[in-house]
Amino acid sequence: MKRSNLTCLLVLLFGVHVWAQNGEVVPLSPKVGLTVDAEENRYYQVFPDIRGFESAQFFDEGNGRITARILWVDHGRRRLTRRTYSLQEFTRMGTAVSETPAPDTWLSVESPTENIPPVNTLAIRELPLHQWVRLRTGRWRWMHGRIGRIEGSNLILQKSLHSRTLPVSQIWSVTVLDSPPPSYWIPVVYALSGALIAGIFDRGSRWAGATGDRRWYHRFTGFSLGLCLGVWWEPRLALWILPHHQYNIRL
Repeated sequence: MKRSNLTCLLVLLFGVHVWAQNGEVVPLSPKVGLTVDAEENRYYQVFPDIRGFESAQFFDEGNGRITARILWVDHGRRRLTRRTYSLQEFTRMGTAVSETPAPDTWLSVESPTENIPPVNTLAIRELPLHQWVRLRTGRWRWMHGRIGRIEGSNLILQKSLHSRTLPVSQIWSVTVLDSPPPSYWIPVVYALSGALIAGIFDRGSRWAGATGDRRWYHRFTGFSLGLCLGVWWEPRLALWILPHHQYNIRL
């Protein structure tokens, strides 16, 4: 029995160091695989302090750090929590699971999440390429851009002037449009943006005492600037106003 446990431990350490790369999902133990579900958590007590636990995955962030992405339910709302562990802590957790005898059958315990609709989840390969998306990367952090390409567990986000590489472990959720915007959407947004900035410029010129041609010059300048800003505003407004869905990301 001890030799079997030692073998599992060595296999686990080898998998963490060699197979897992930065930001890639790693197995806690061969008994639970890449994802710890609610039944496994109740039996193996991986996260005994989290009520409403639904699932968890572990990501190797490099430098001996393992990040757990934990999905749980609080008063009917799904929430995502991150916890960071050292390699030694992660190994101890995996060893505890490996040393626990596997049950013959899972205990029939009512899940606190069984009456909640399944979470909307997209595999990273299912993300629409070259389409504007909104990524949530923190509690109050969002990023907008086009999905350029996908390399392993990394997503290349094309922004206005540059591109950025994001590991999946850093993405809380992604928001995509249900369908392309209607044909009138872009002209309306551009026109409203131009009229808004032109109005601001006109009010400023009137406050400064400008009259006649000078005021029309300011209106034209403001309208032109508004059109340029409309290019920046349009895809972001679409993801907030038009029908859209938010998804969690999995590998």
